[in-house]
Amino acid sequence: MITQSKKISAIQPYFFLNLQNKIDNLNRNGKEVIRLDIGSPDLPPPASVIDAFQSNIQKNDVHGYTSTKGPDVFRRAVASYYQKRFNVTLNPESEITPLLGSKEGIVNLHQIFIDPGDEILVPNPGYPSYEFAAMYAGGIPIPYDLDPQNGFQINLNRIMALITPRTKMLWINFPNNPTGSNIDLDTLQALVNLAIKHQFLIINDAPYTDVYFDTFMPPSILSVPNAREVAVEINSLSKTYHMAGWRIGMMCGHEDVIKSIRIIKSKVDNSTALPIFHAATTALNMDRTWLFERNQLMKNRRDIIVEYLKGISPYFAIPQAGYYLWAKIPSVFNSDFEFCEKALTQAGVSLTPGSIYGSNGKHFIRICICQPEETINIAVKRLKAWYS
Repeated sequence: MITQSKKISAIQPYFFLNLQNKIDNLNRNGKEVIRLDIGSPDLPPPASVIDAFQSNIQKNDVHGYTSTKGPDVFRRAVASYYQKRFNVTLNPESEITPLLGSKEGIVNLHQIFIDPGDEILVPNPGYPSYEFAAMYAGGIPIPYDLDPQNGFQINLNRIMALITPRTKMLWINFPNNPTGSNIDLDTLQALVNLAIKHQFLIINDAPYTDVYFDTFMPPSILSVPNAREVAVEINSLSKTYHMAGWRIGMMCGHEDVIKSIRIIKSKVDNSTALPIFHAATTALNMDRTWLFERNQLMKNRRDIIVEYLKGISPYFAIPQAGYYLWAKIPSVFNSDFEFCEKALTQAGVSLTPGSIYGSNGKHFIRICICQPEETINIAVKRLKAWYS
């Protein structure tokens, strides 16, 4: 028998893979499940982005390998975007590199910087890929609490208590998945100061910075003084421009980190296709009117879920940004898994149990707003008929 490595044998399958199989079975039996679980955009990218892809894919010279660092025009577009959106000046040559979406950057960063026994601070609740990537590289993930009594904000004292000589990385994710919480510039500055003092790398995973509601505009960690000495930011076109399946994102910041990412990428992939780079460049350079209109649409969807949660949840946060609502389940249910299982099988609505995001997600659920308003209204009616 061919045996797997110990490190892969210890890894649990991605939650949504198993969920997909369950939903497929229900759909085959006529259940017609409505998915409010995974954060996959239901709408297409802007028309100009699709047009740019279509016009470029017809060309004869765009089908070969591309440079690991991506075309200059893409990196200049990223720099222009950061300048206009965050007032951050980046060097397109040395401080920006493309990614095949955020996940690739998450995994590769650990492969570059983590040796066995190194410690990586990860949020709890938090995106499961941080913990997976740390363990896969031989590191030790050290969870830090995002406390509901503090609006799921970072508690600096808790971070400081966890720092040791083996601390190598700190992951932050704002706007946060799954809680929808956000961060201010003062806290970002305090974290940068800690990283400079203790010499560890901060990564802000920030794919939701342009999915925001009302007047709040999520910041970039690169906006704070001295951040590029100790920090990089991972961003993506997946959520901002509804290009999740296109697999195009970017990492920005610390020059040495960018250089290292390019080295490992040169060994494991050949970057993305030129027509996708051209489409992404169009997206980054476009007028922001489309984003404002899309965000209003997402806010309307959010508000439908808010009204439902008012009737059933003892605690939930109204997010200022992102795709998700994070809510505590009614006490009559034993667990978040039980709540989600019954919502799925009895109401035909798929939600995400909070426990998959860490121990602090126990008794919470995540609800995604990546469905049309009409579909969300139907889902809410089903949920009310099942439990209200």
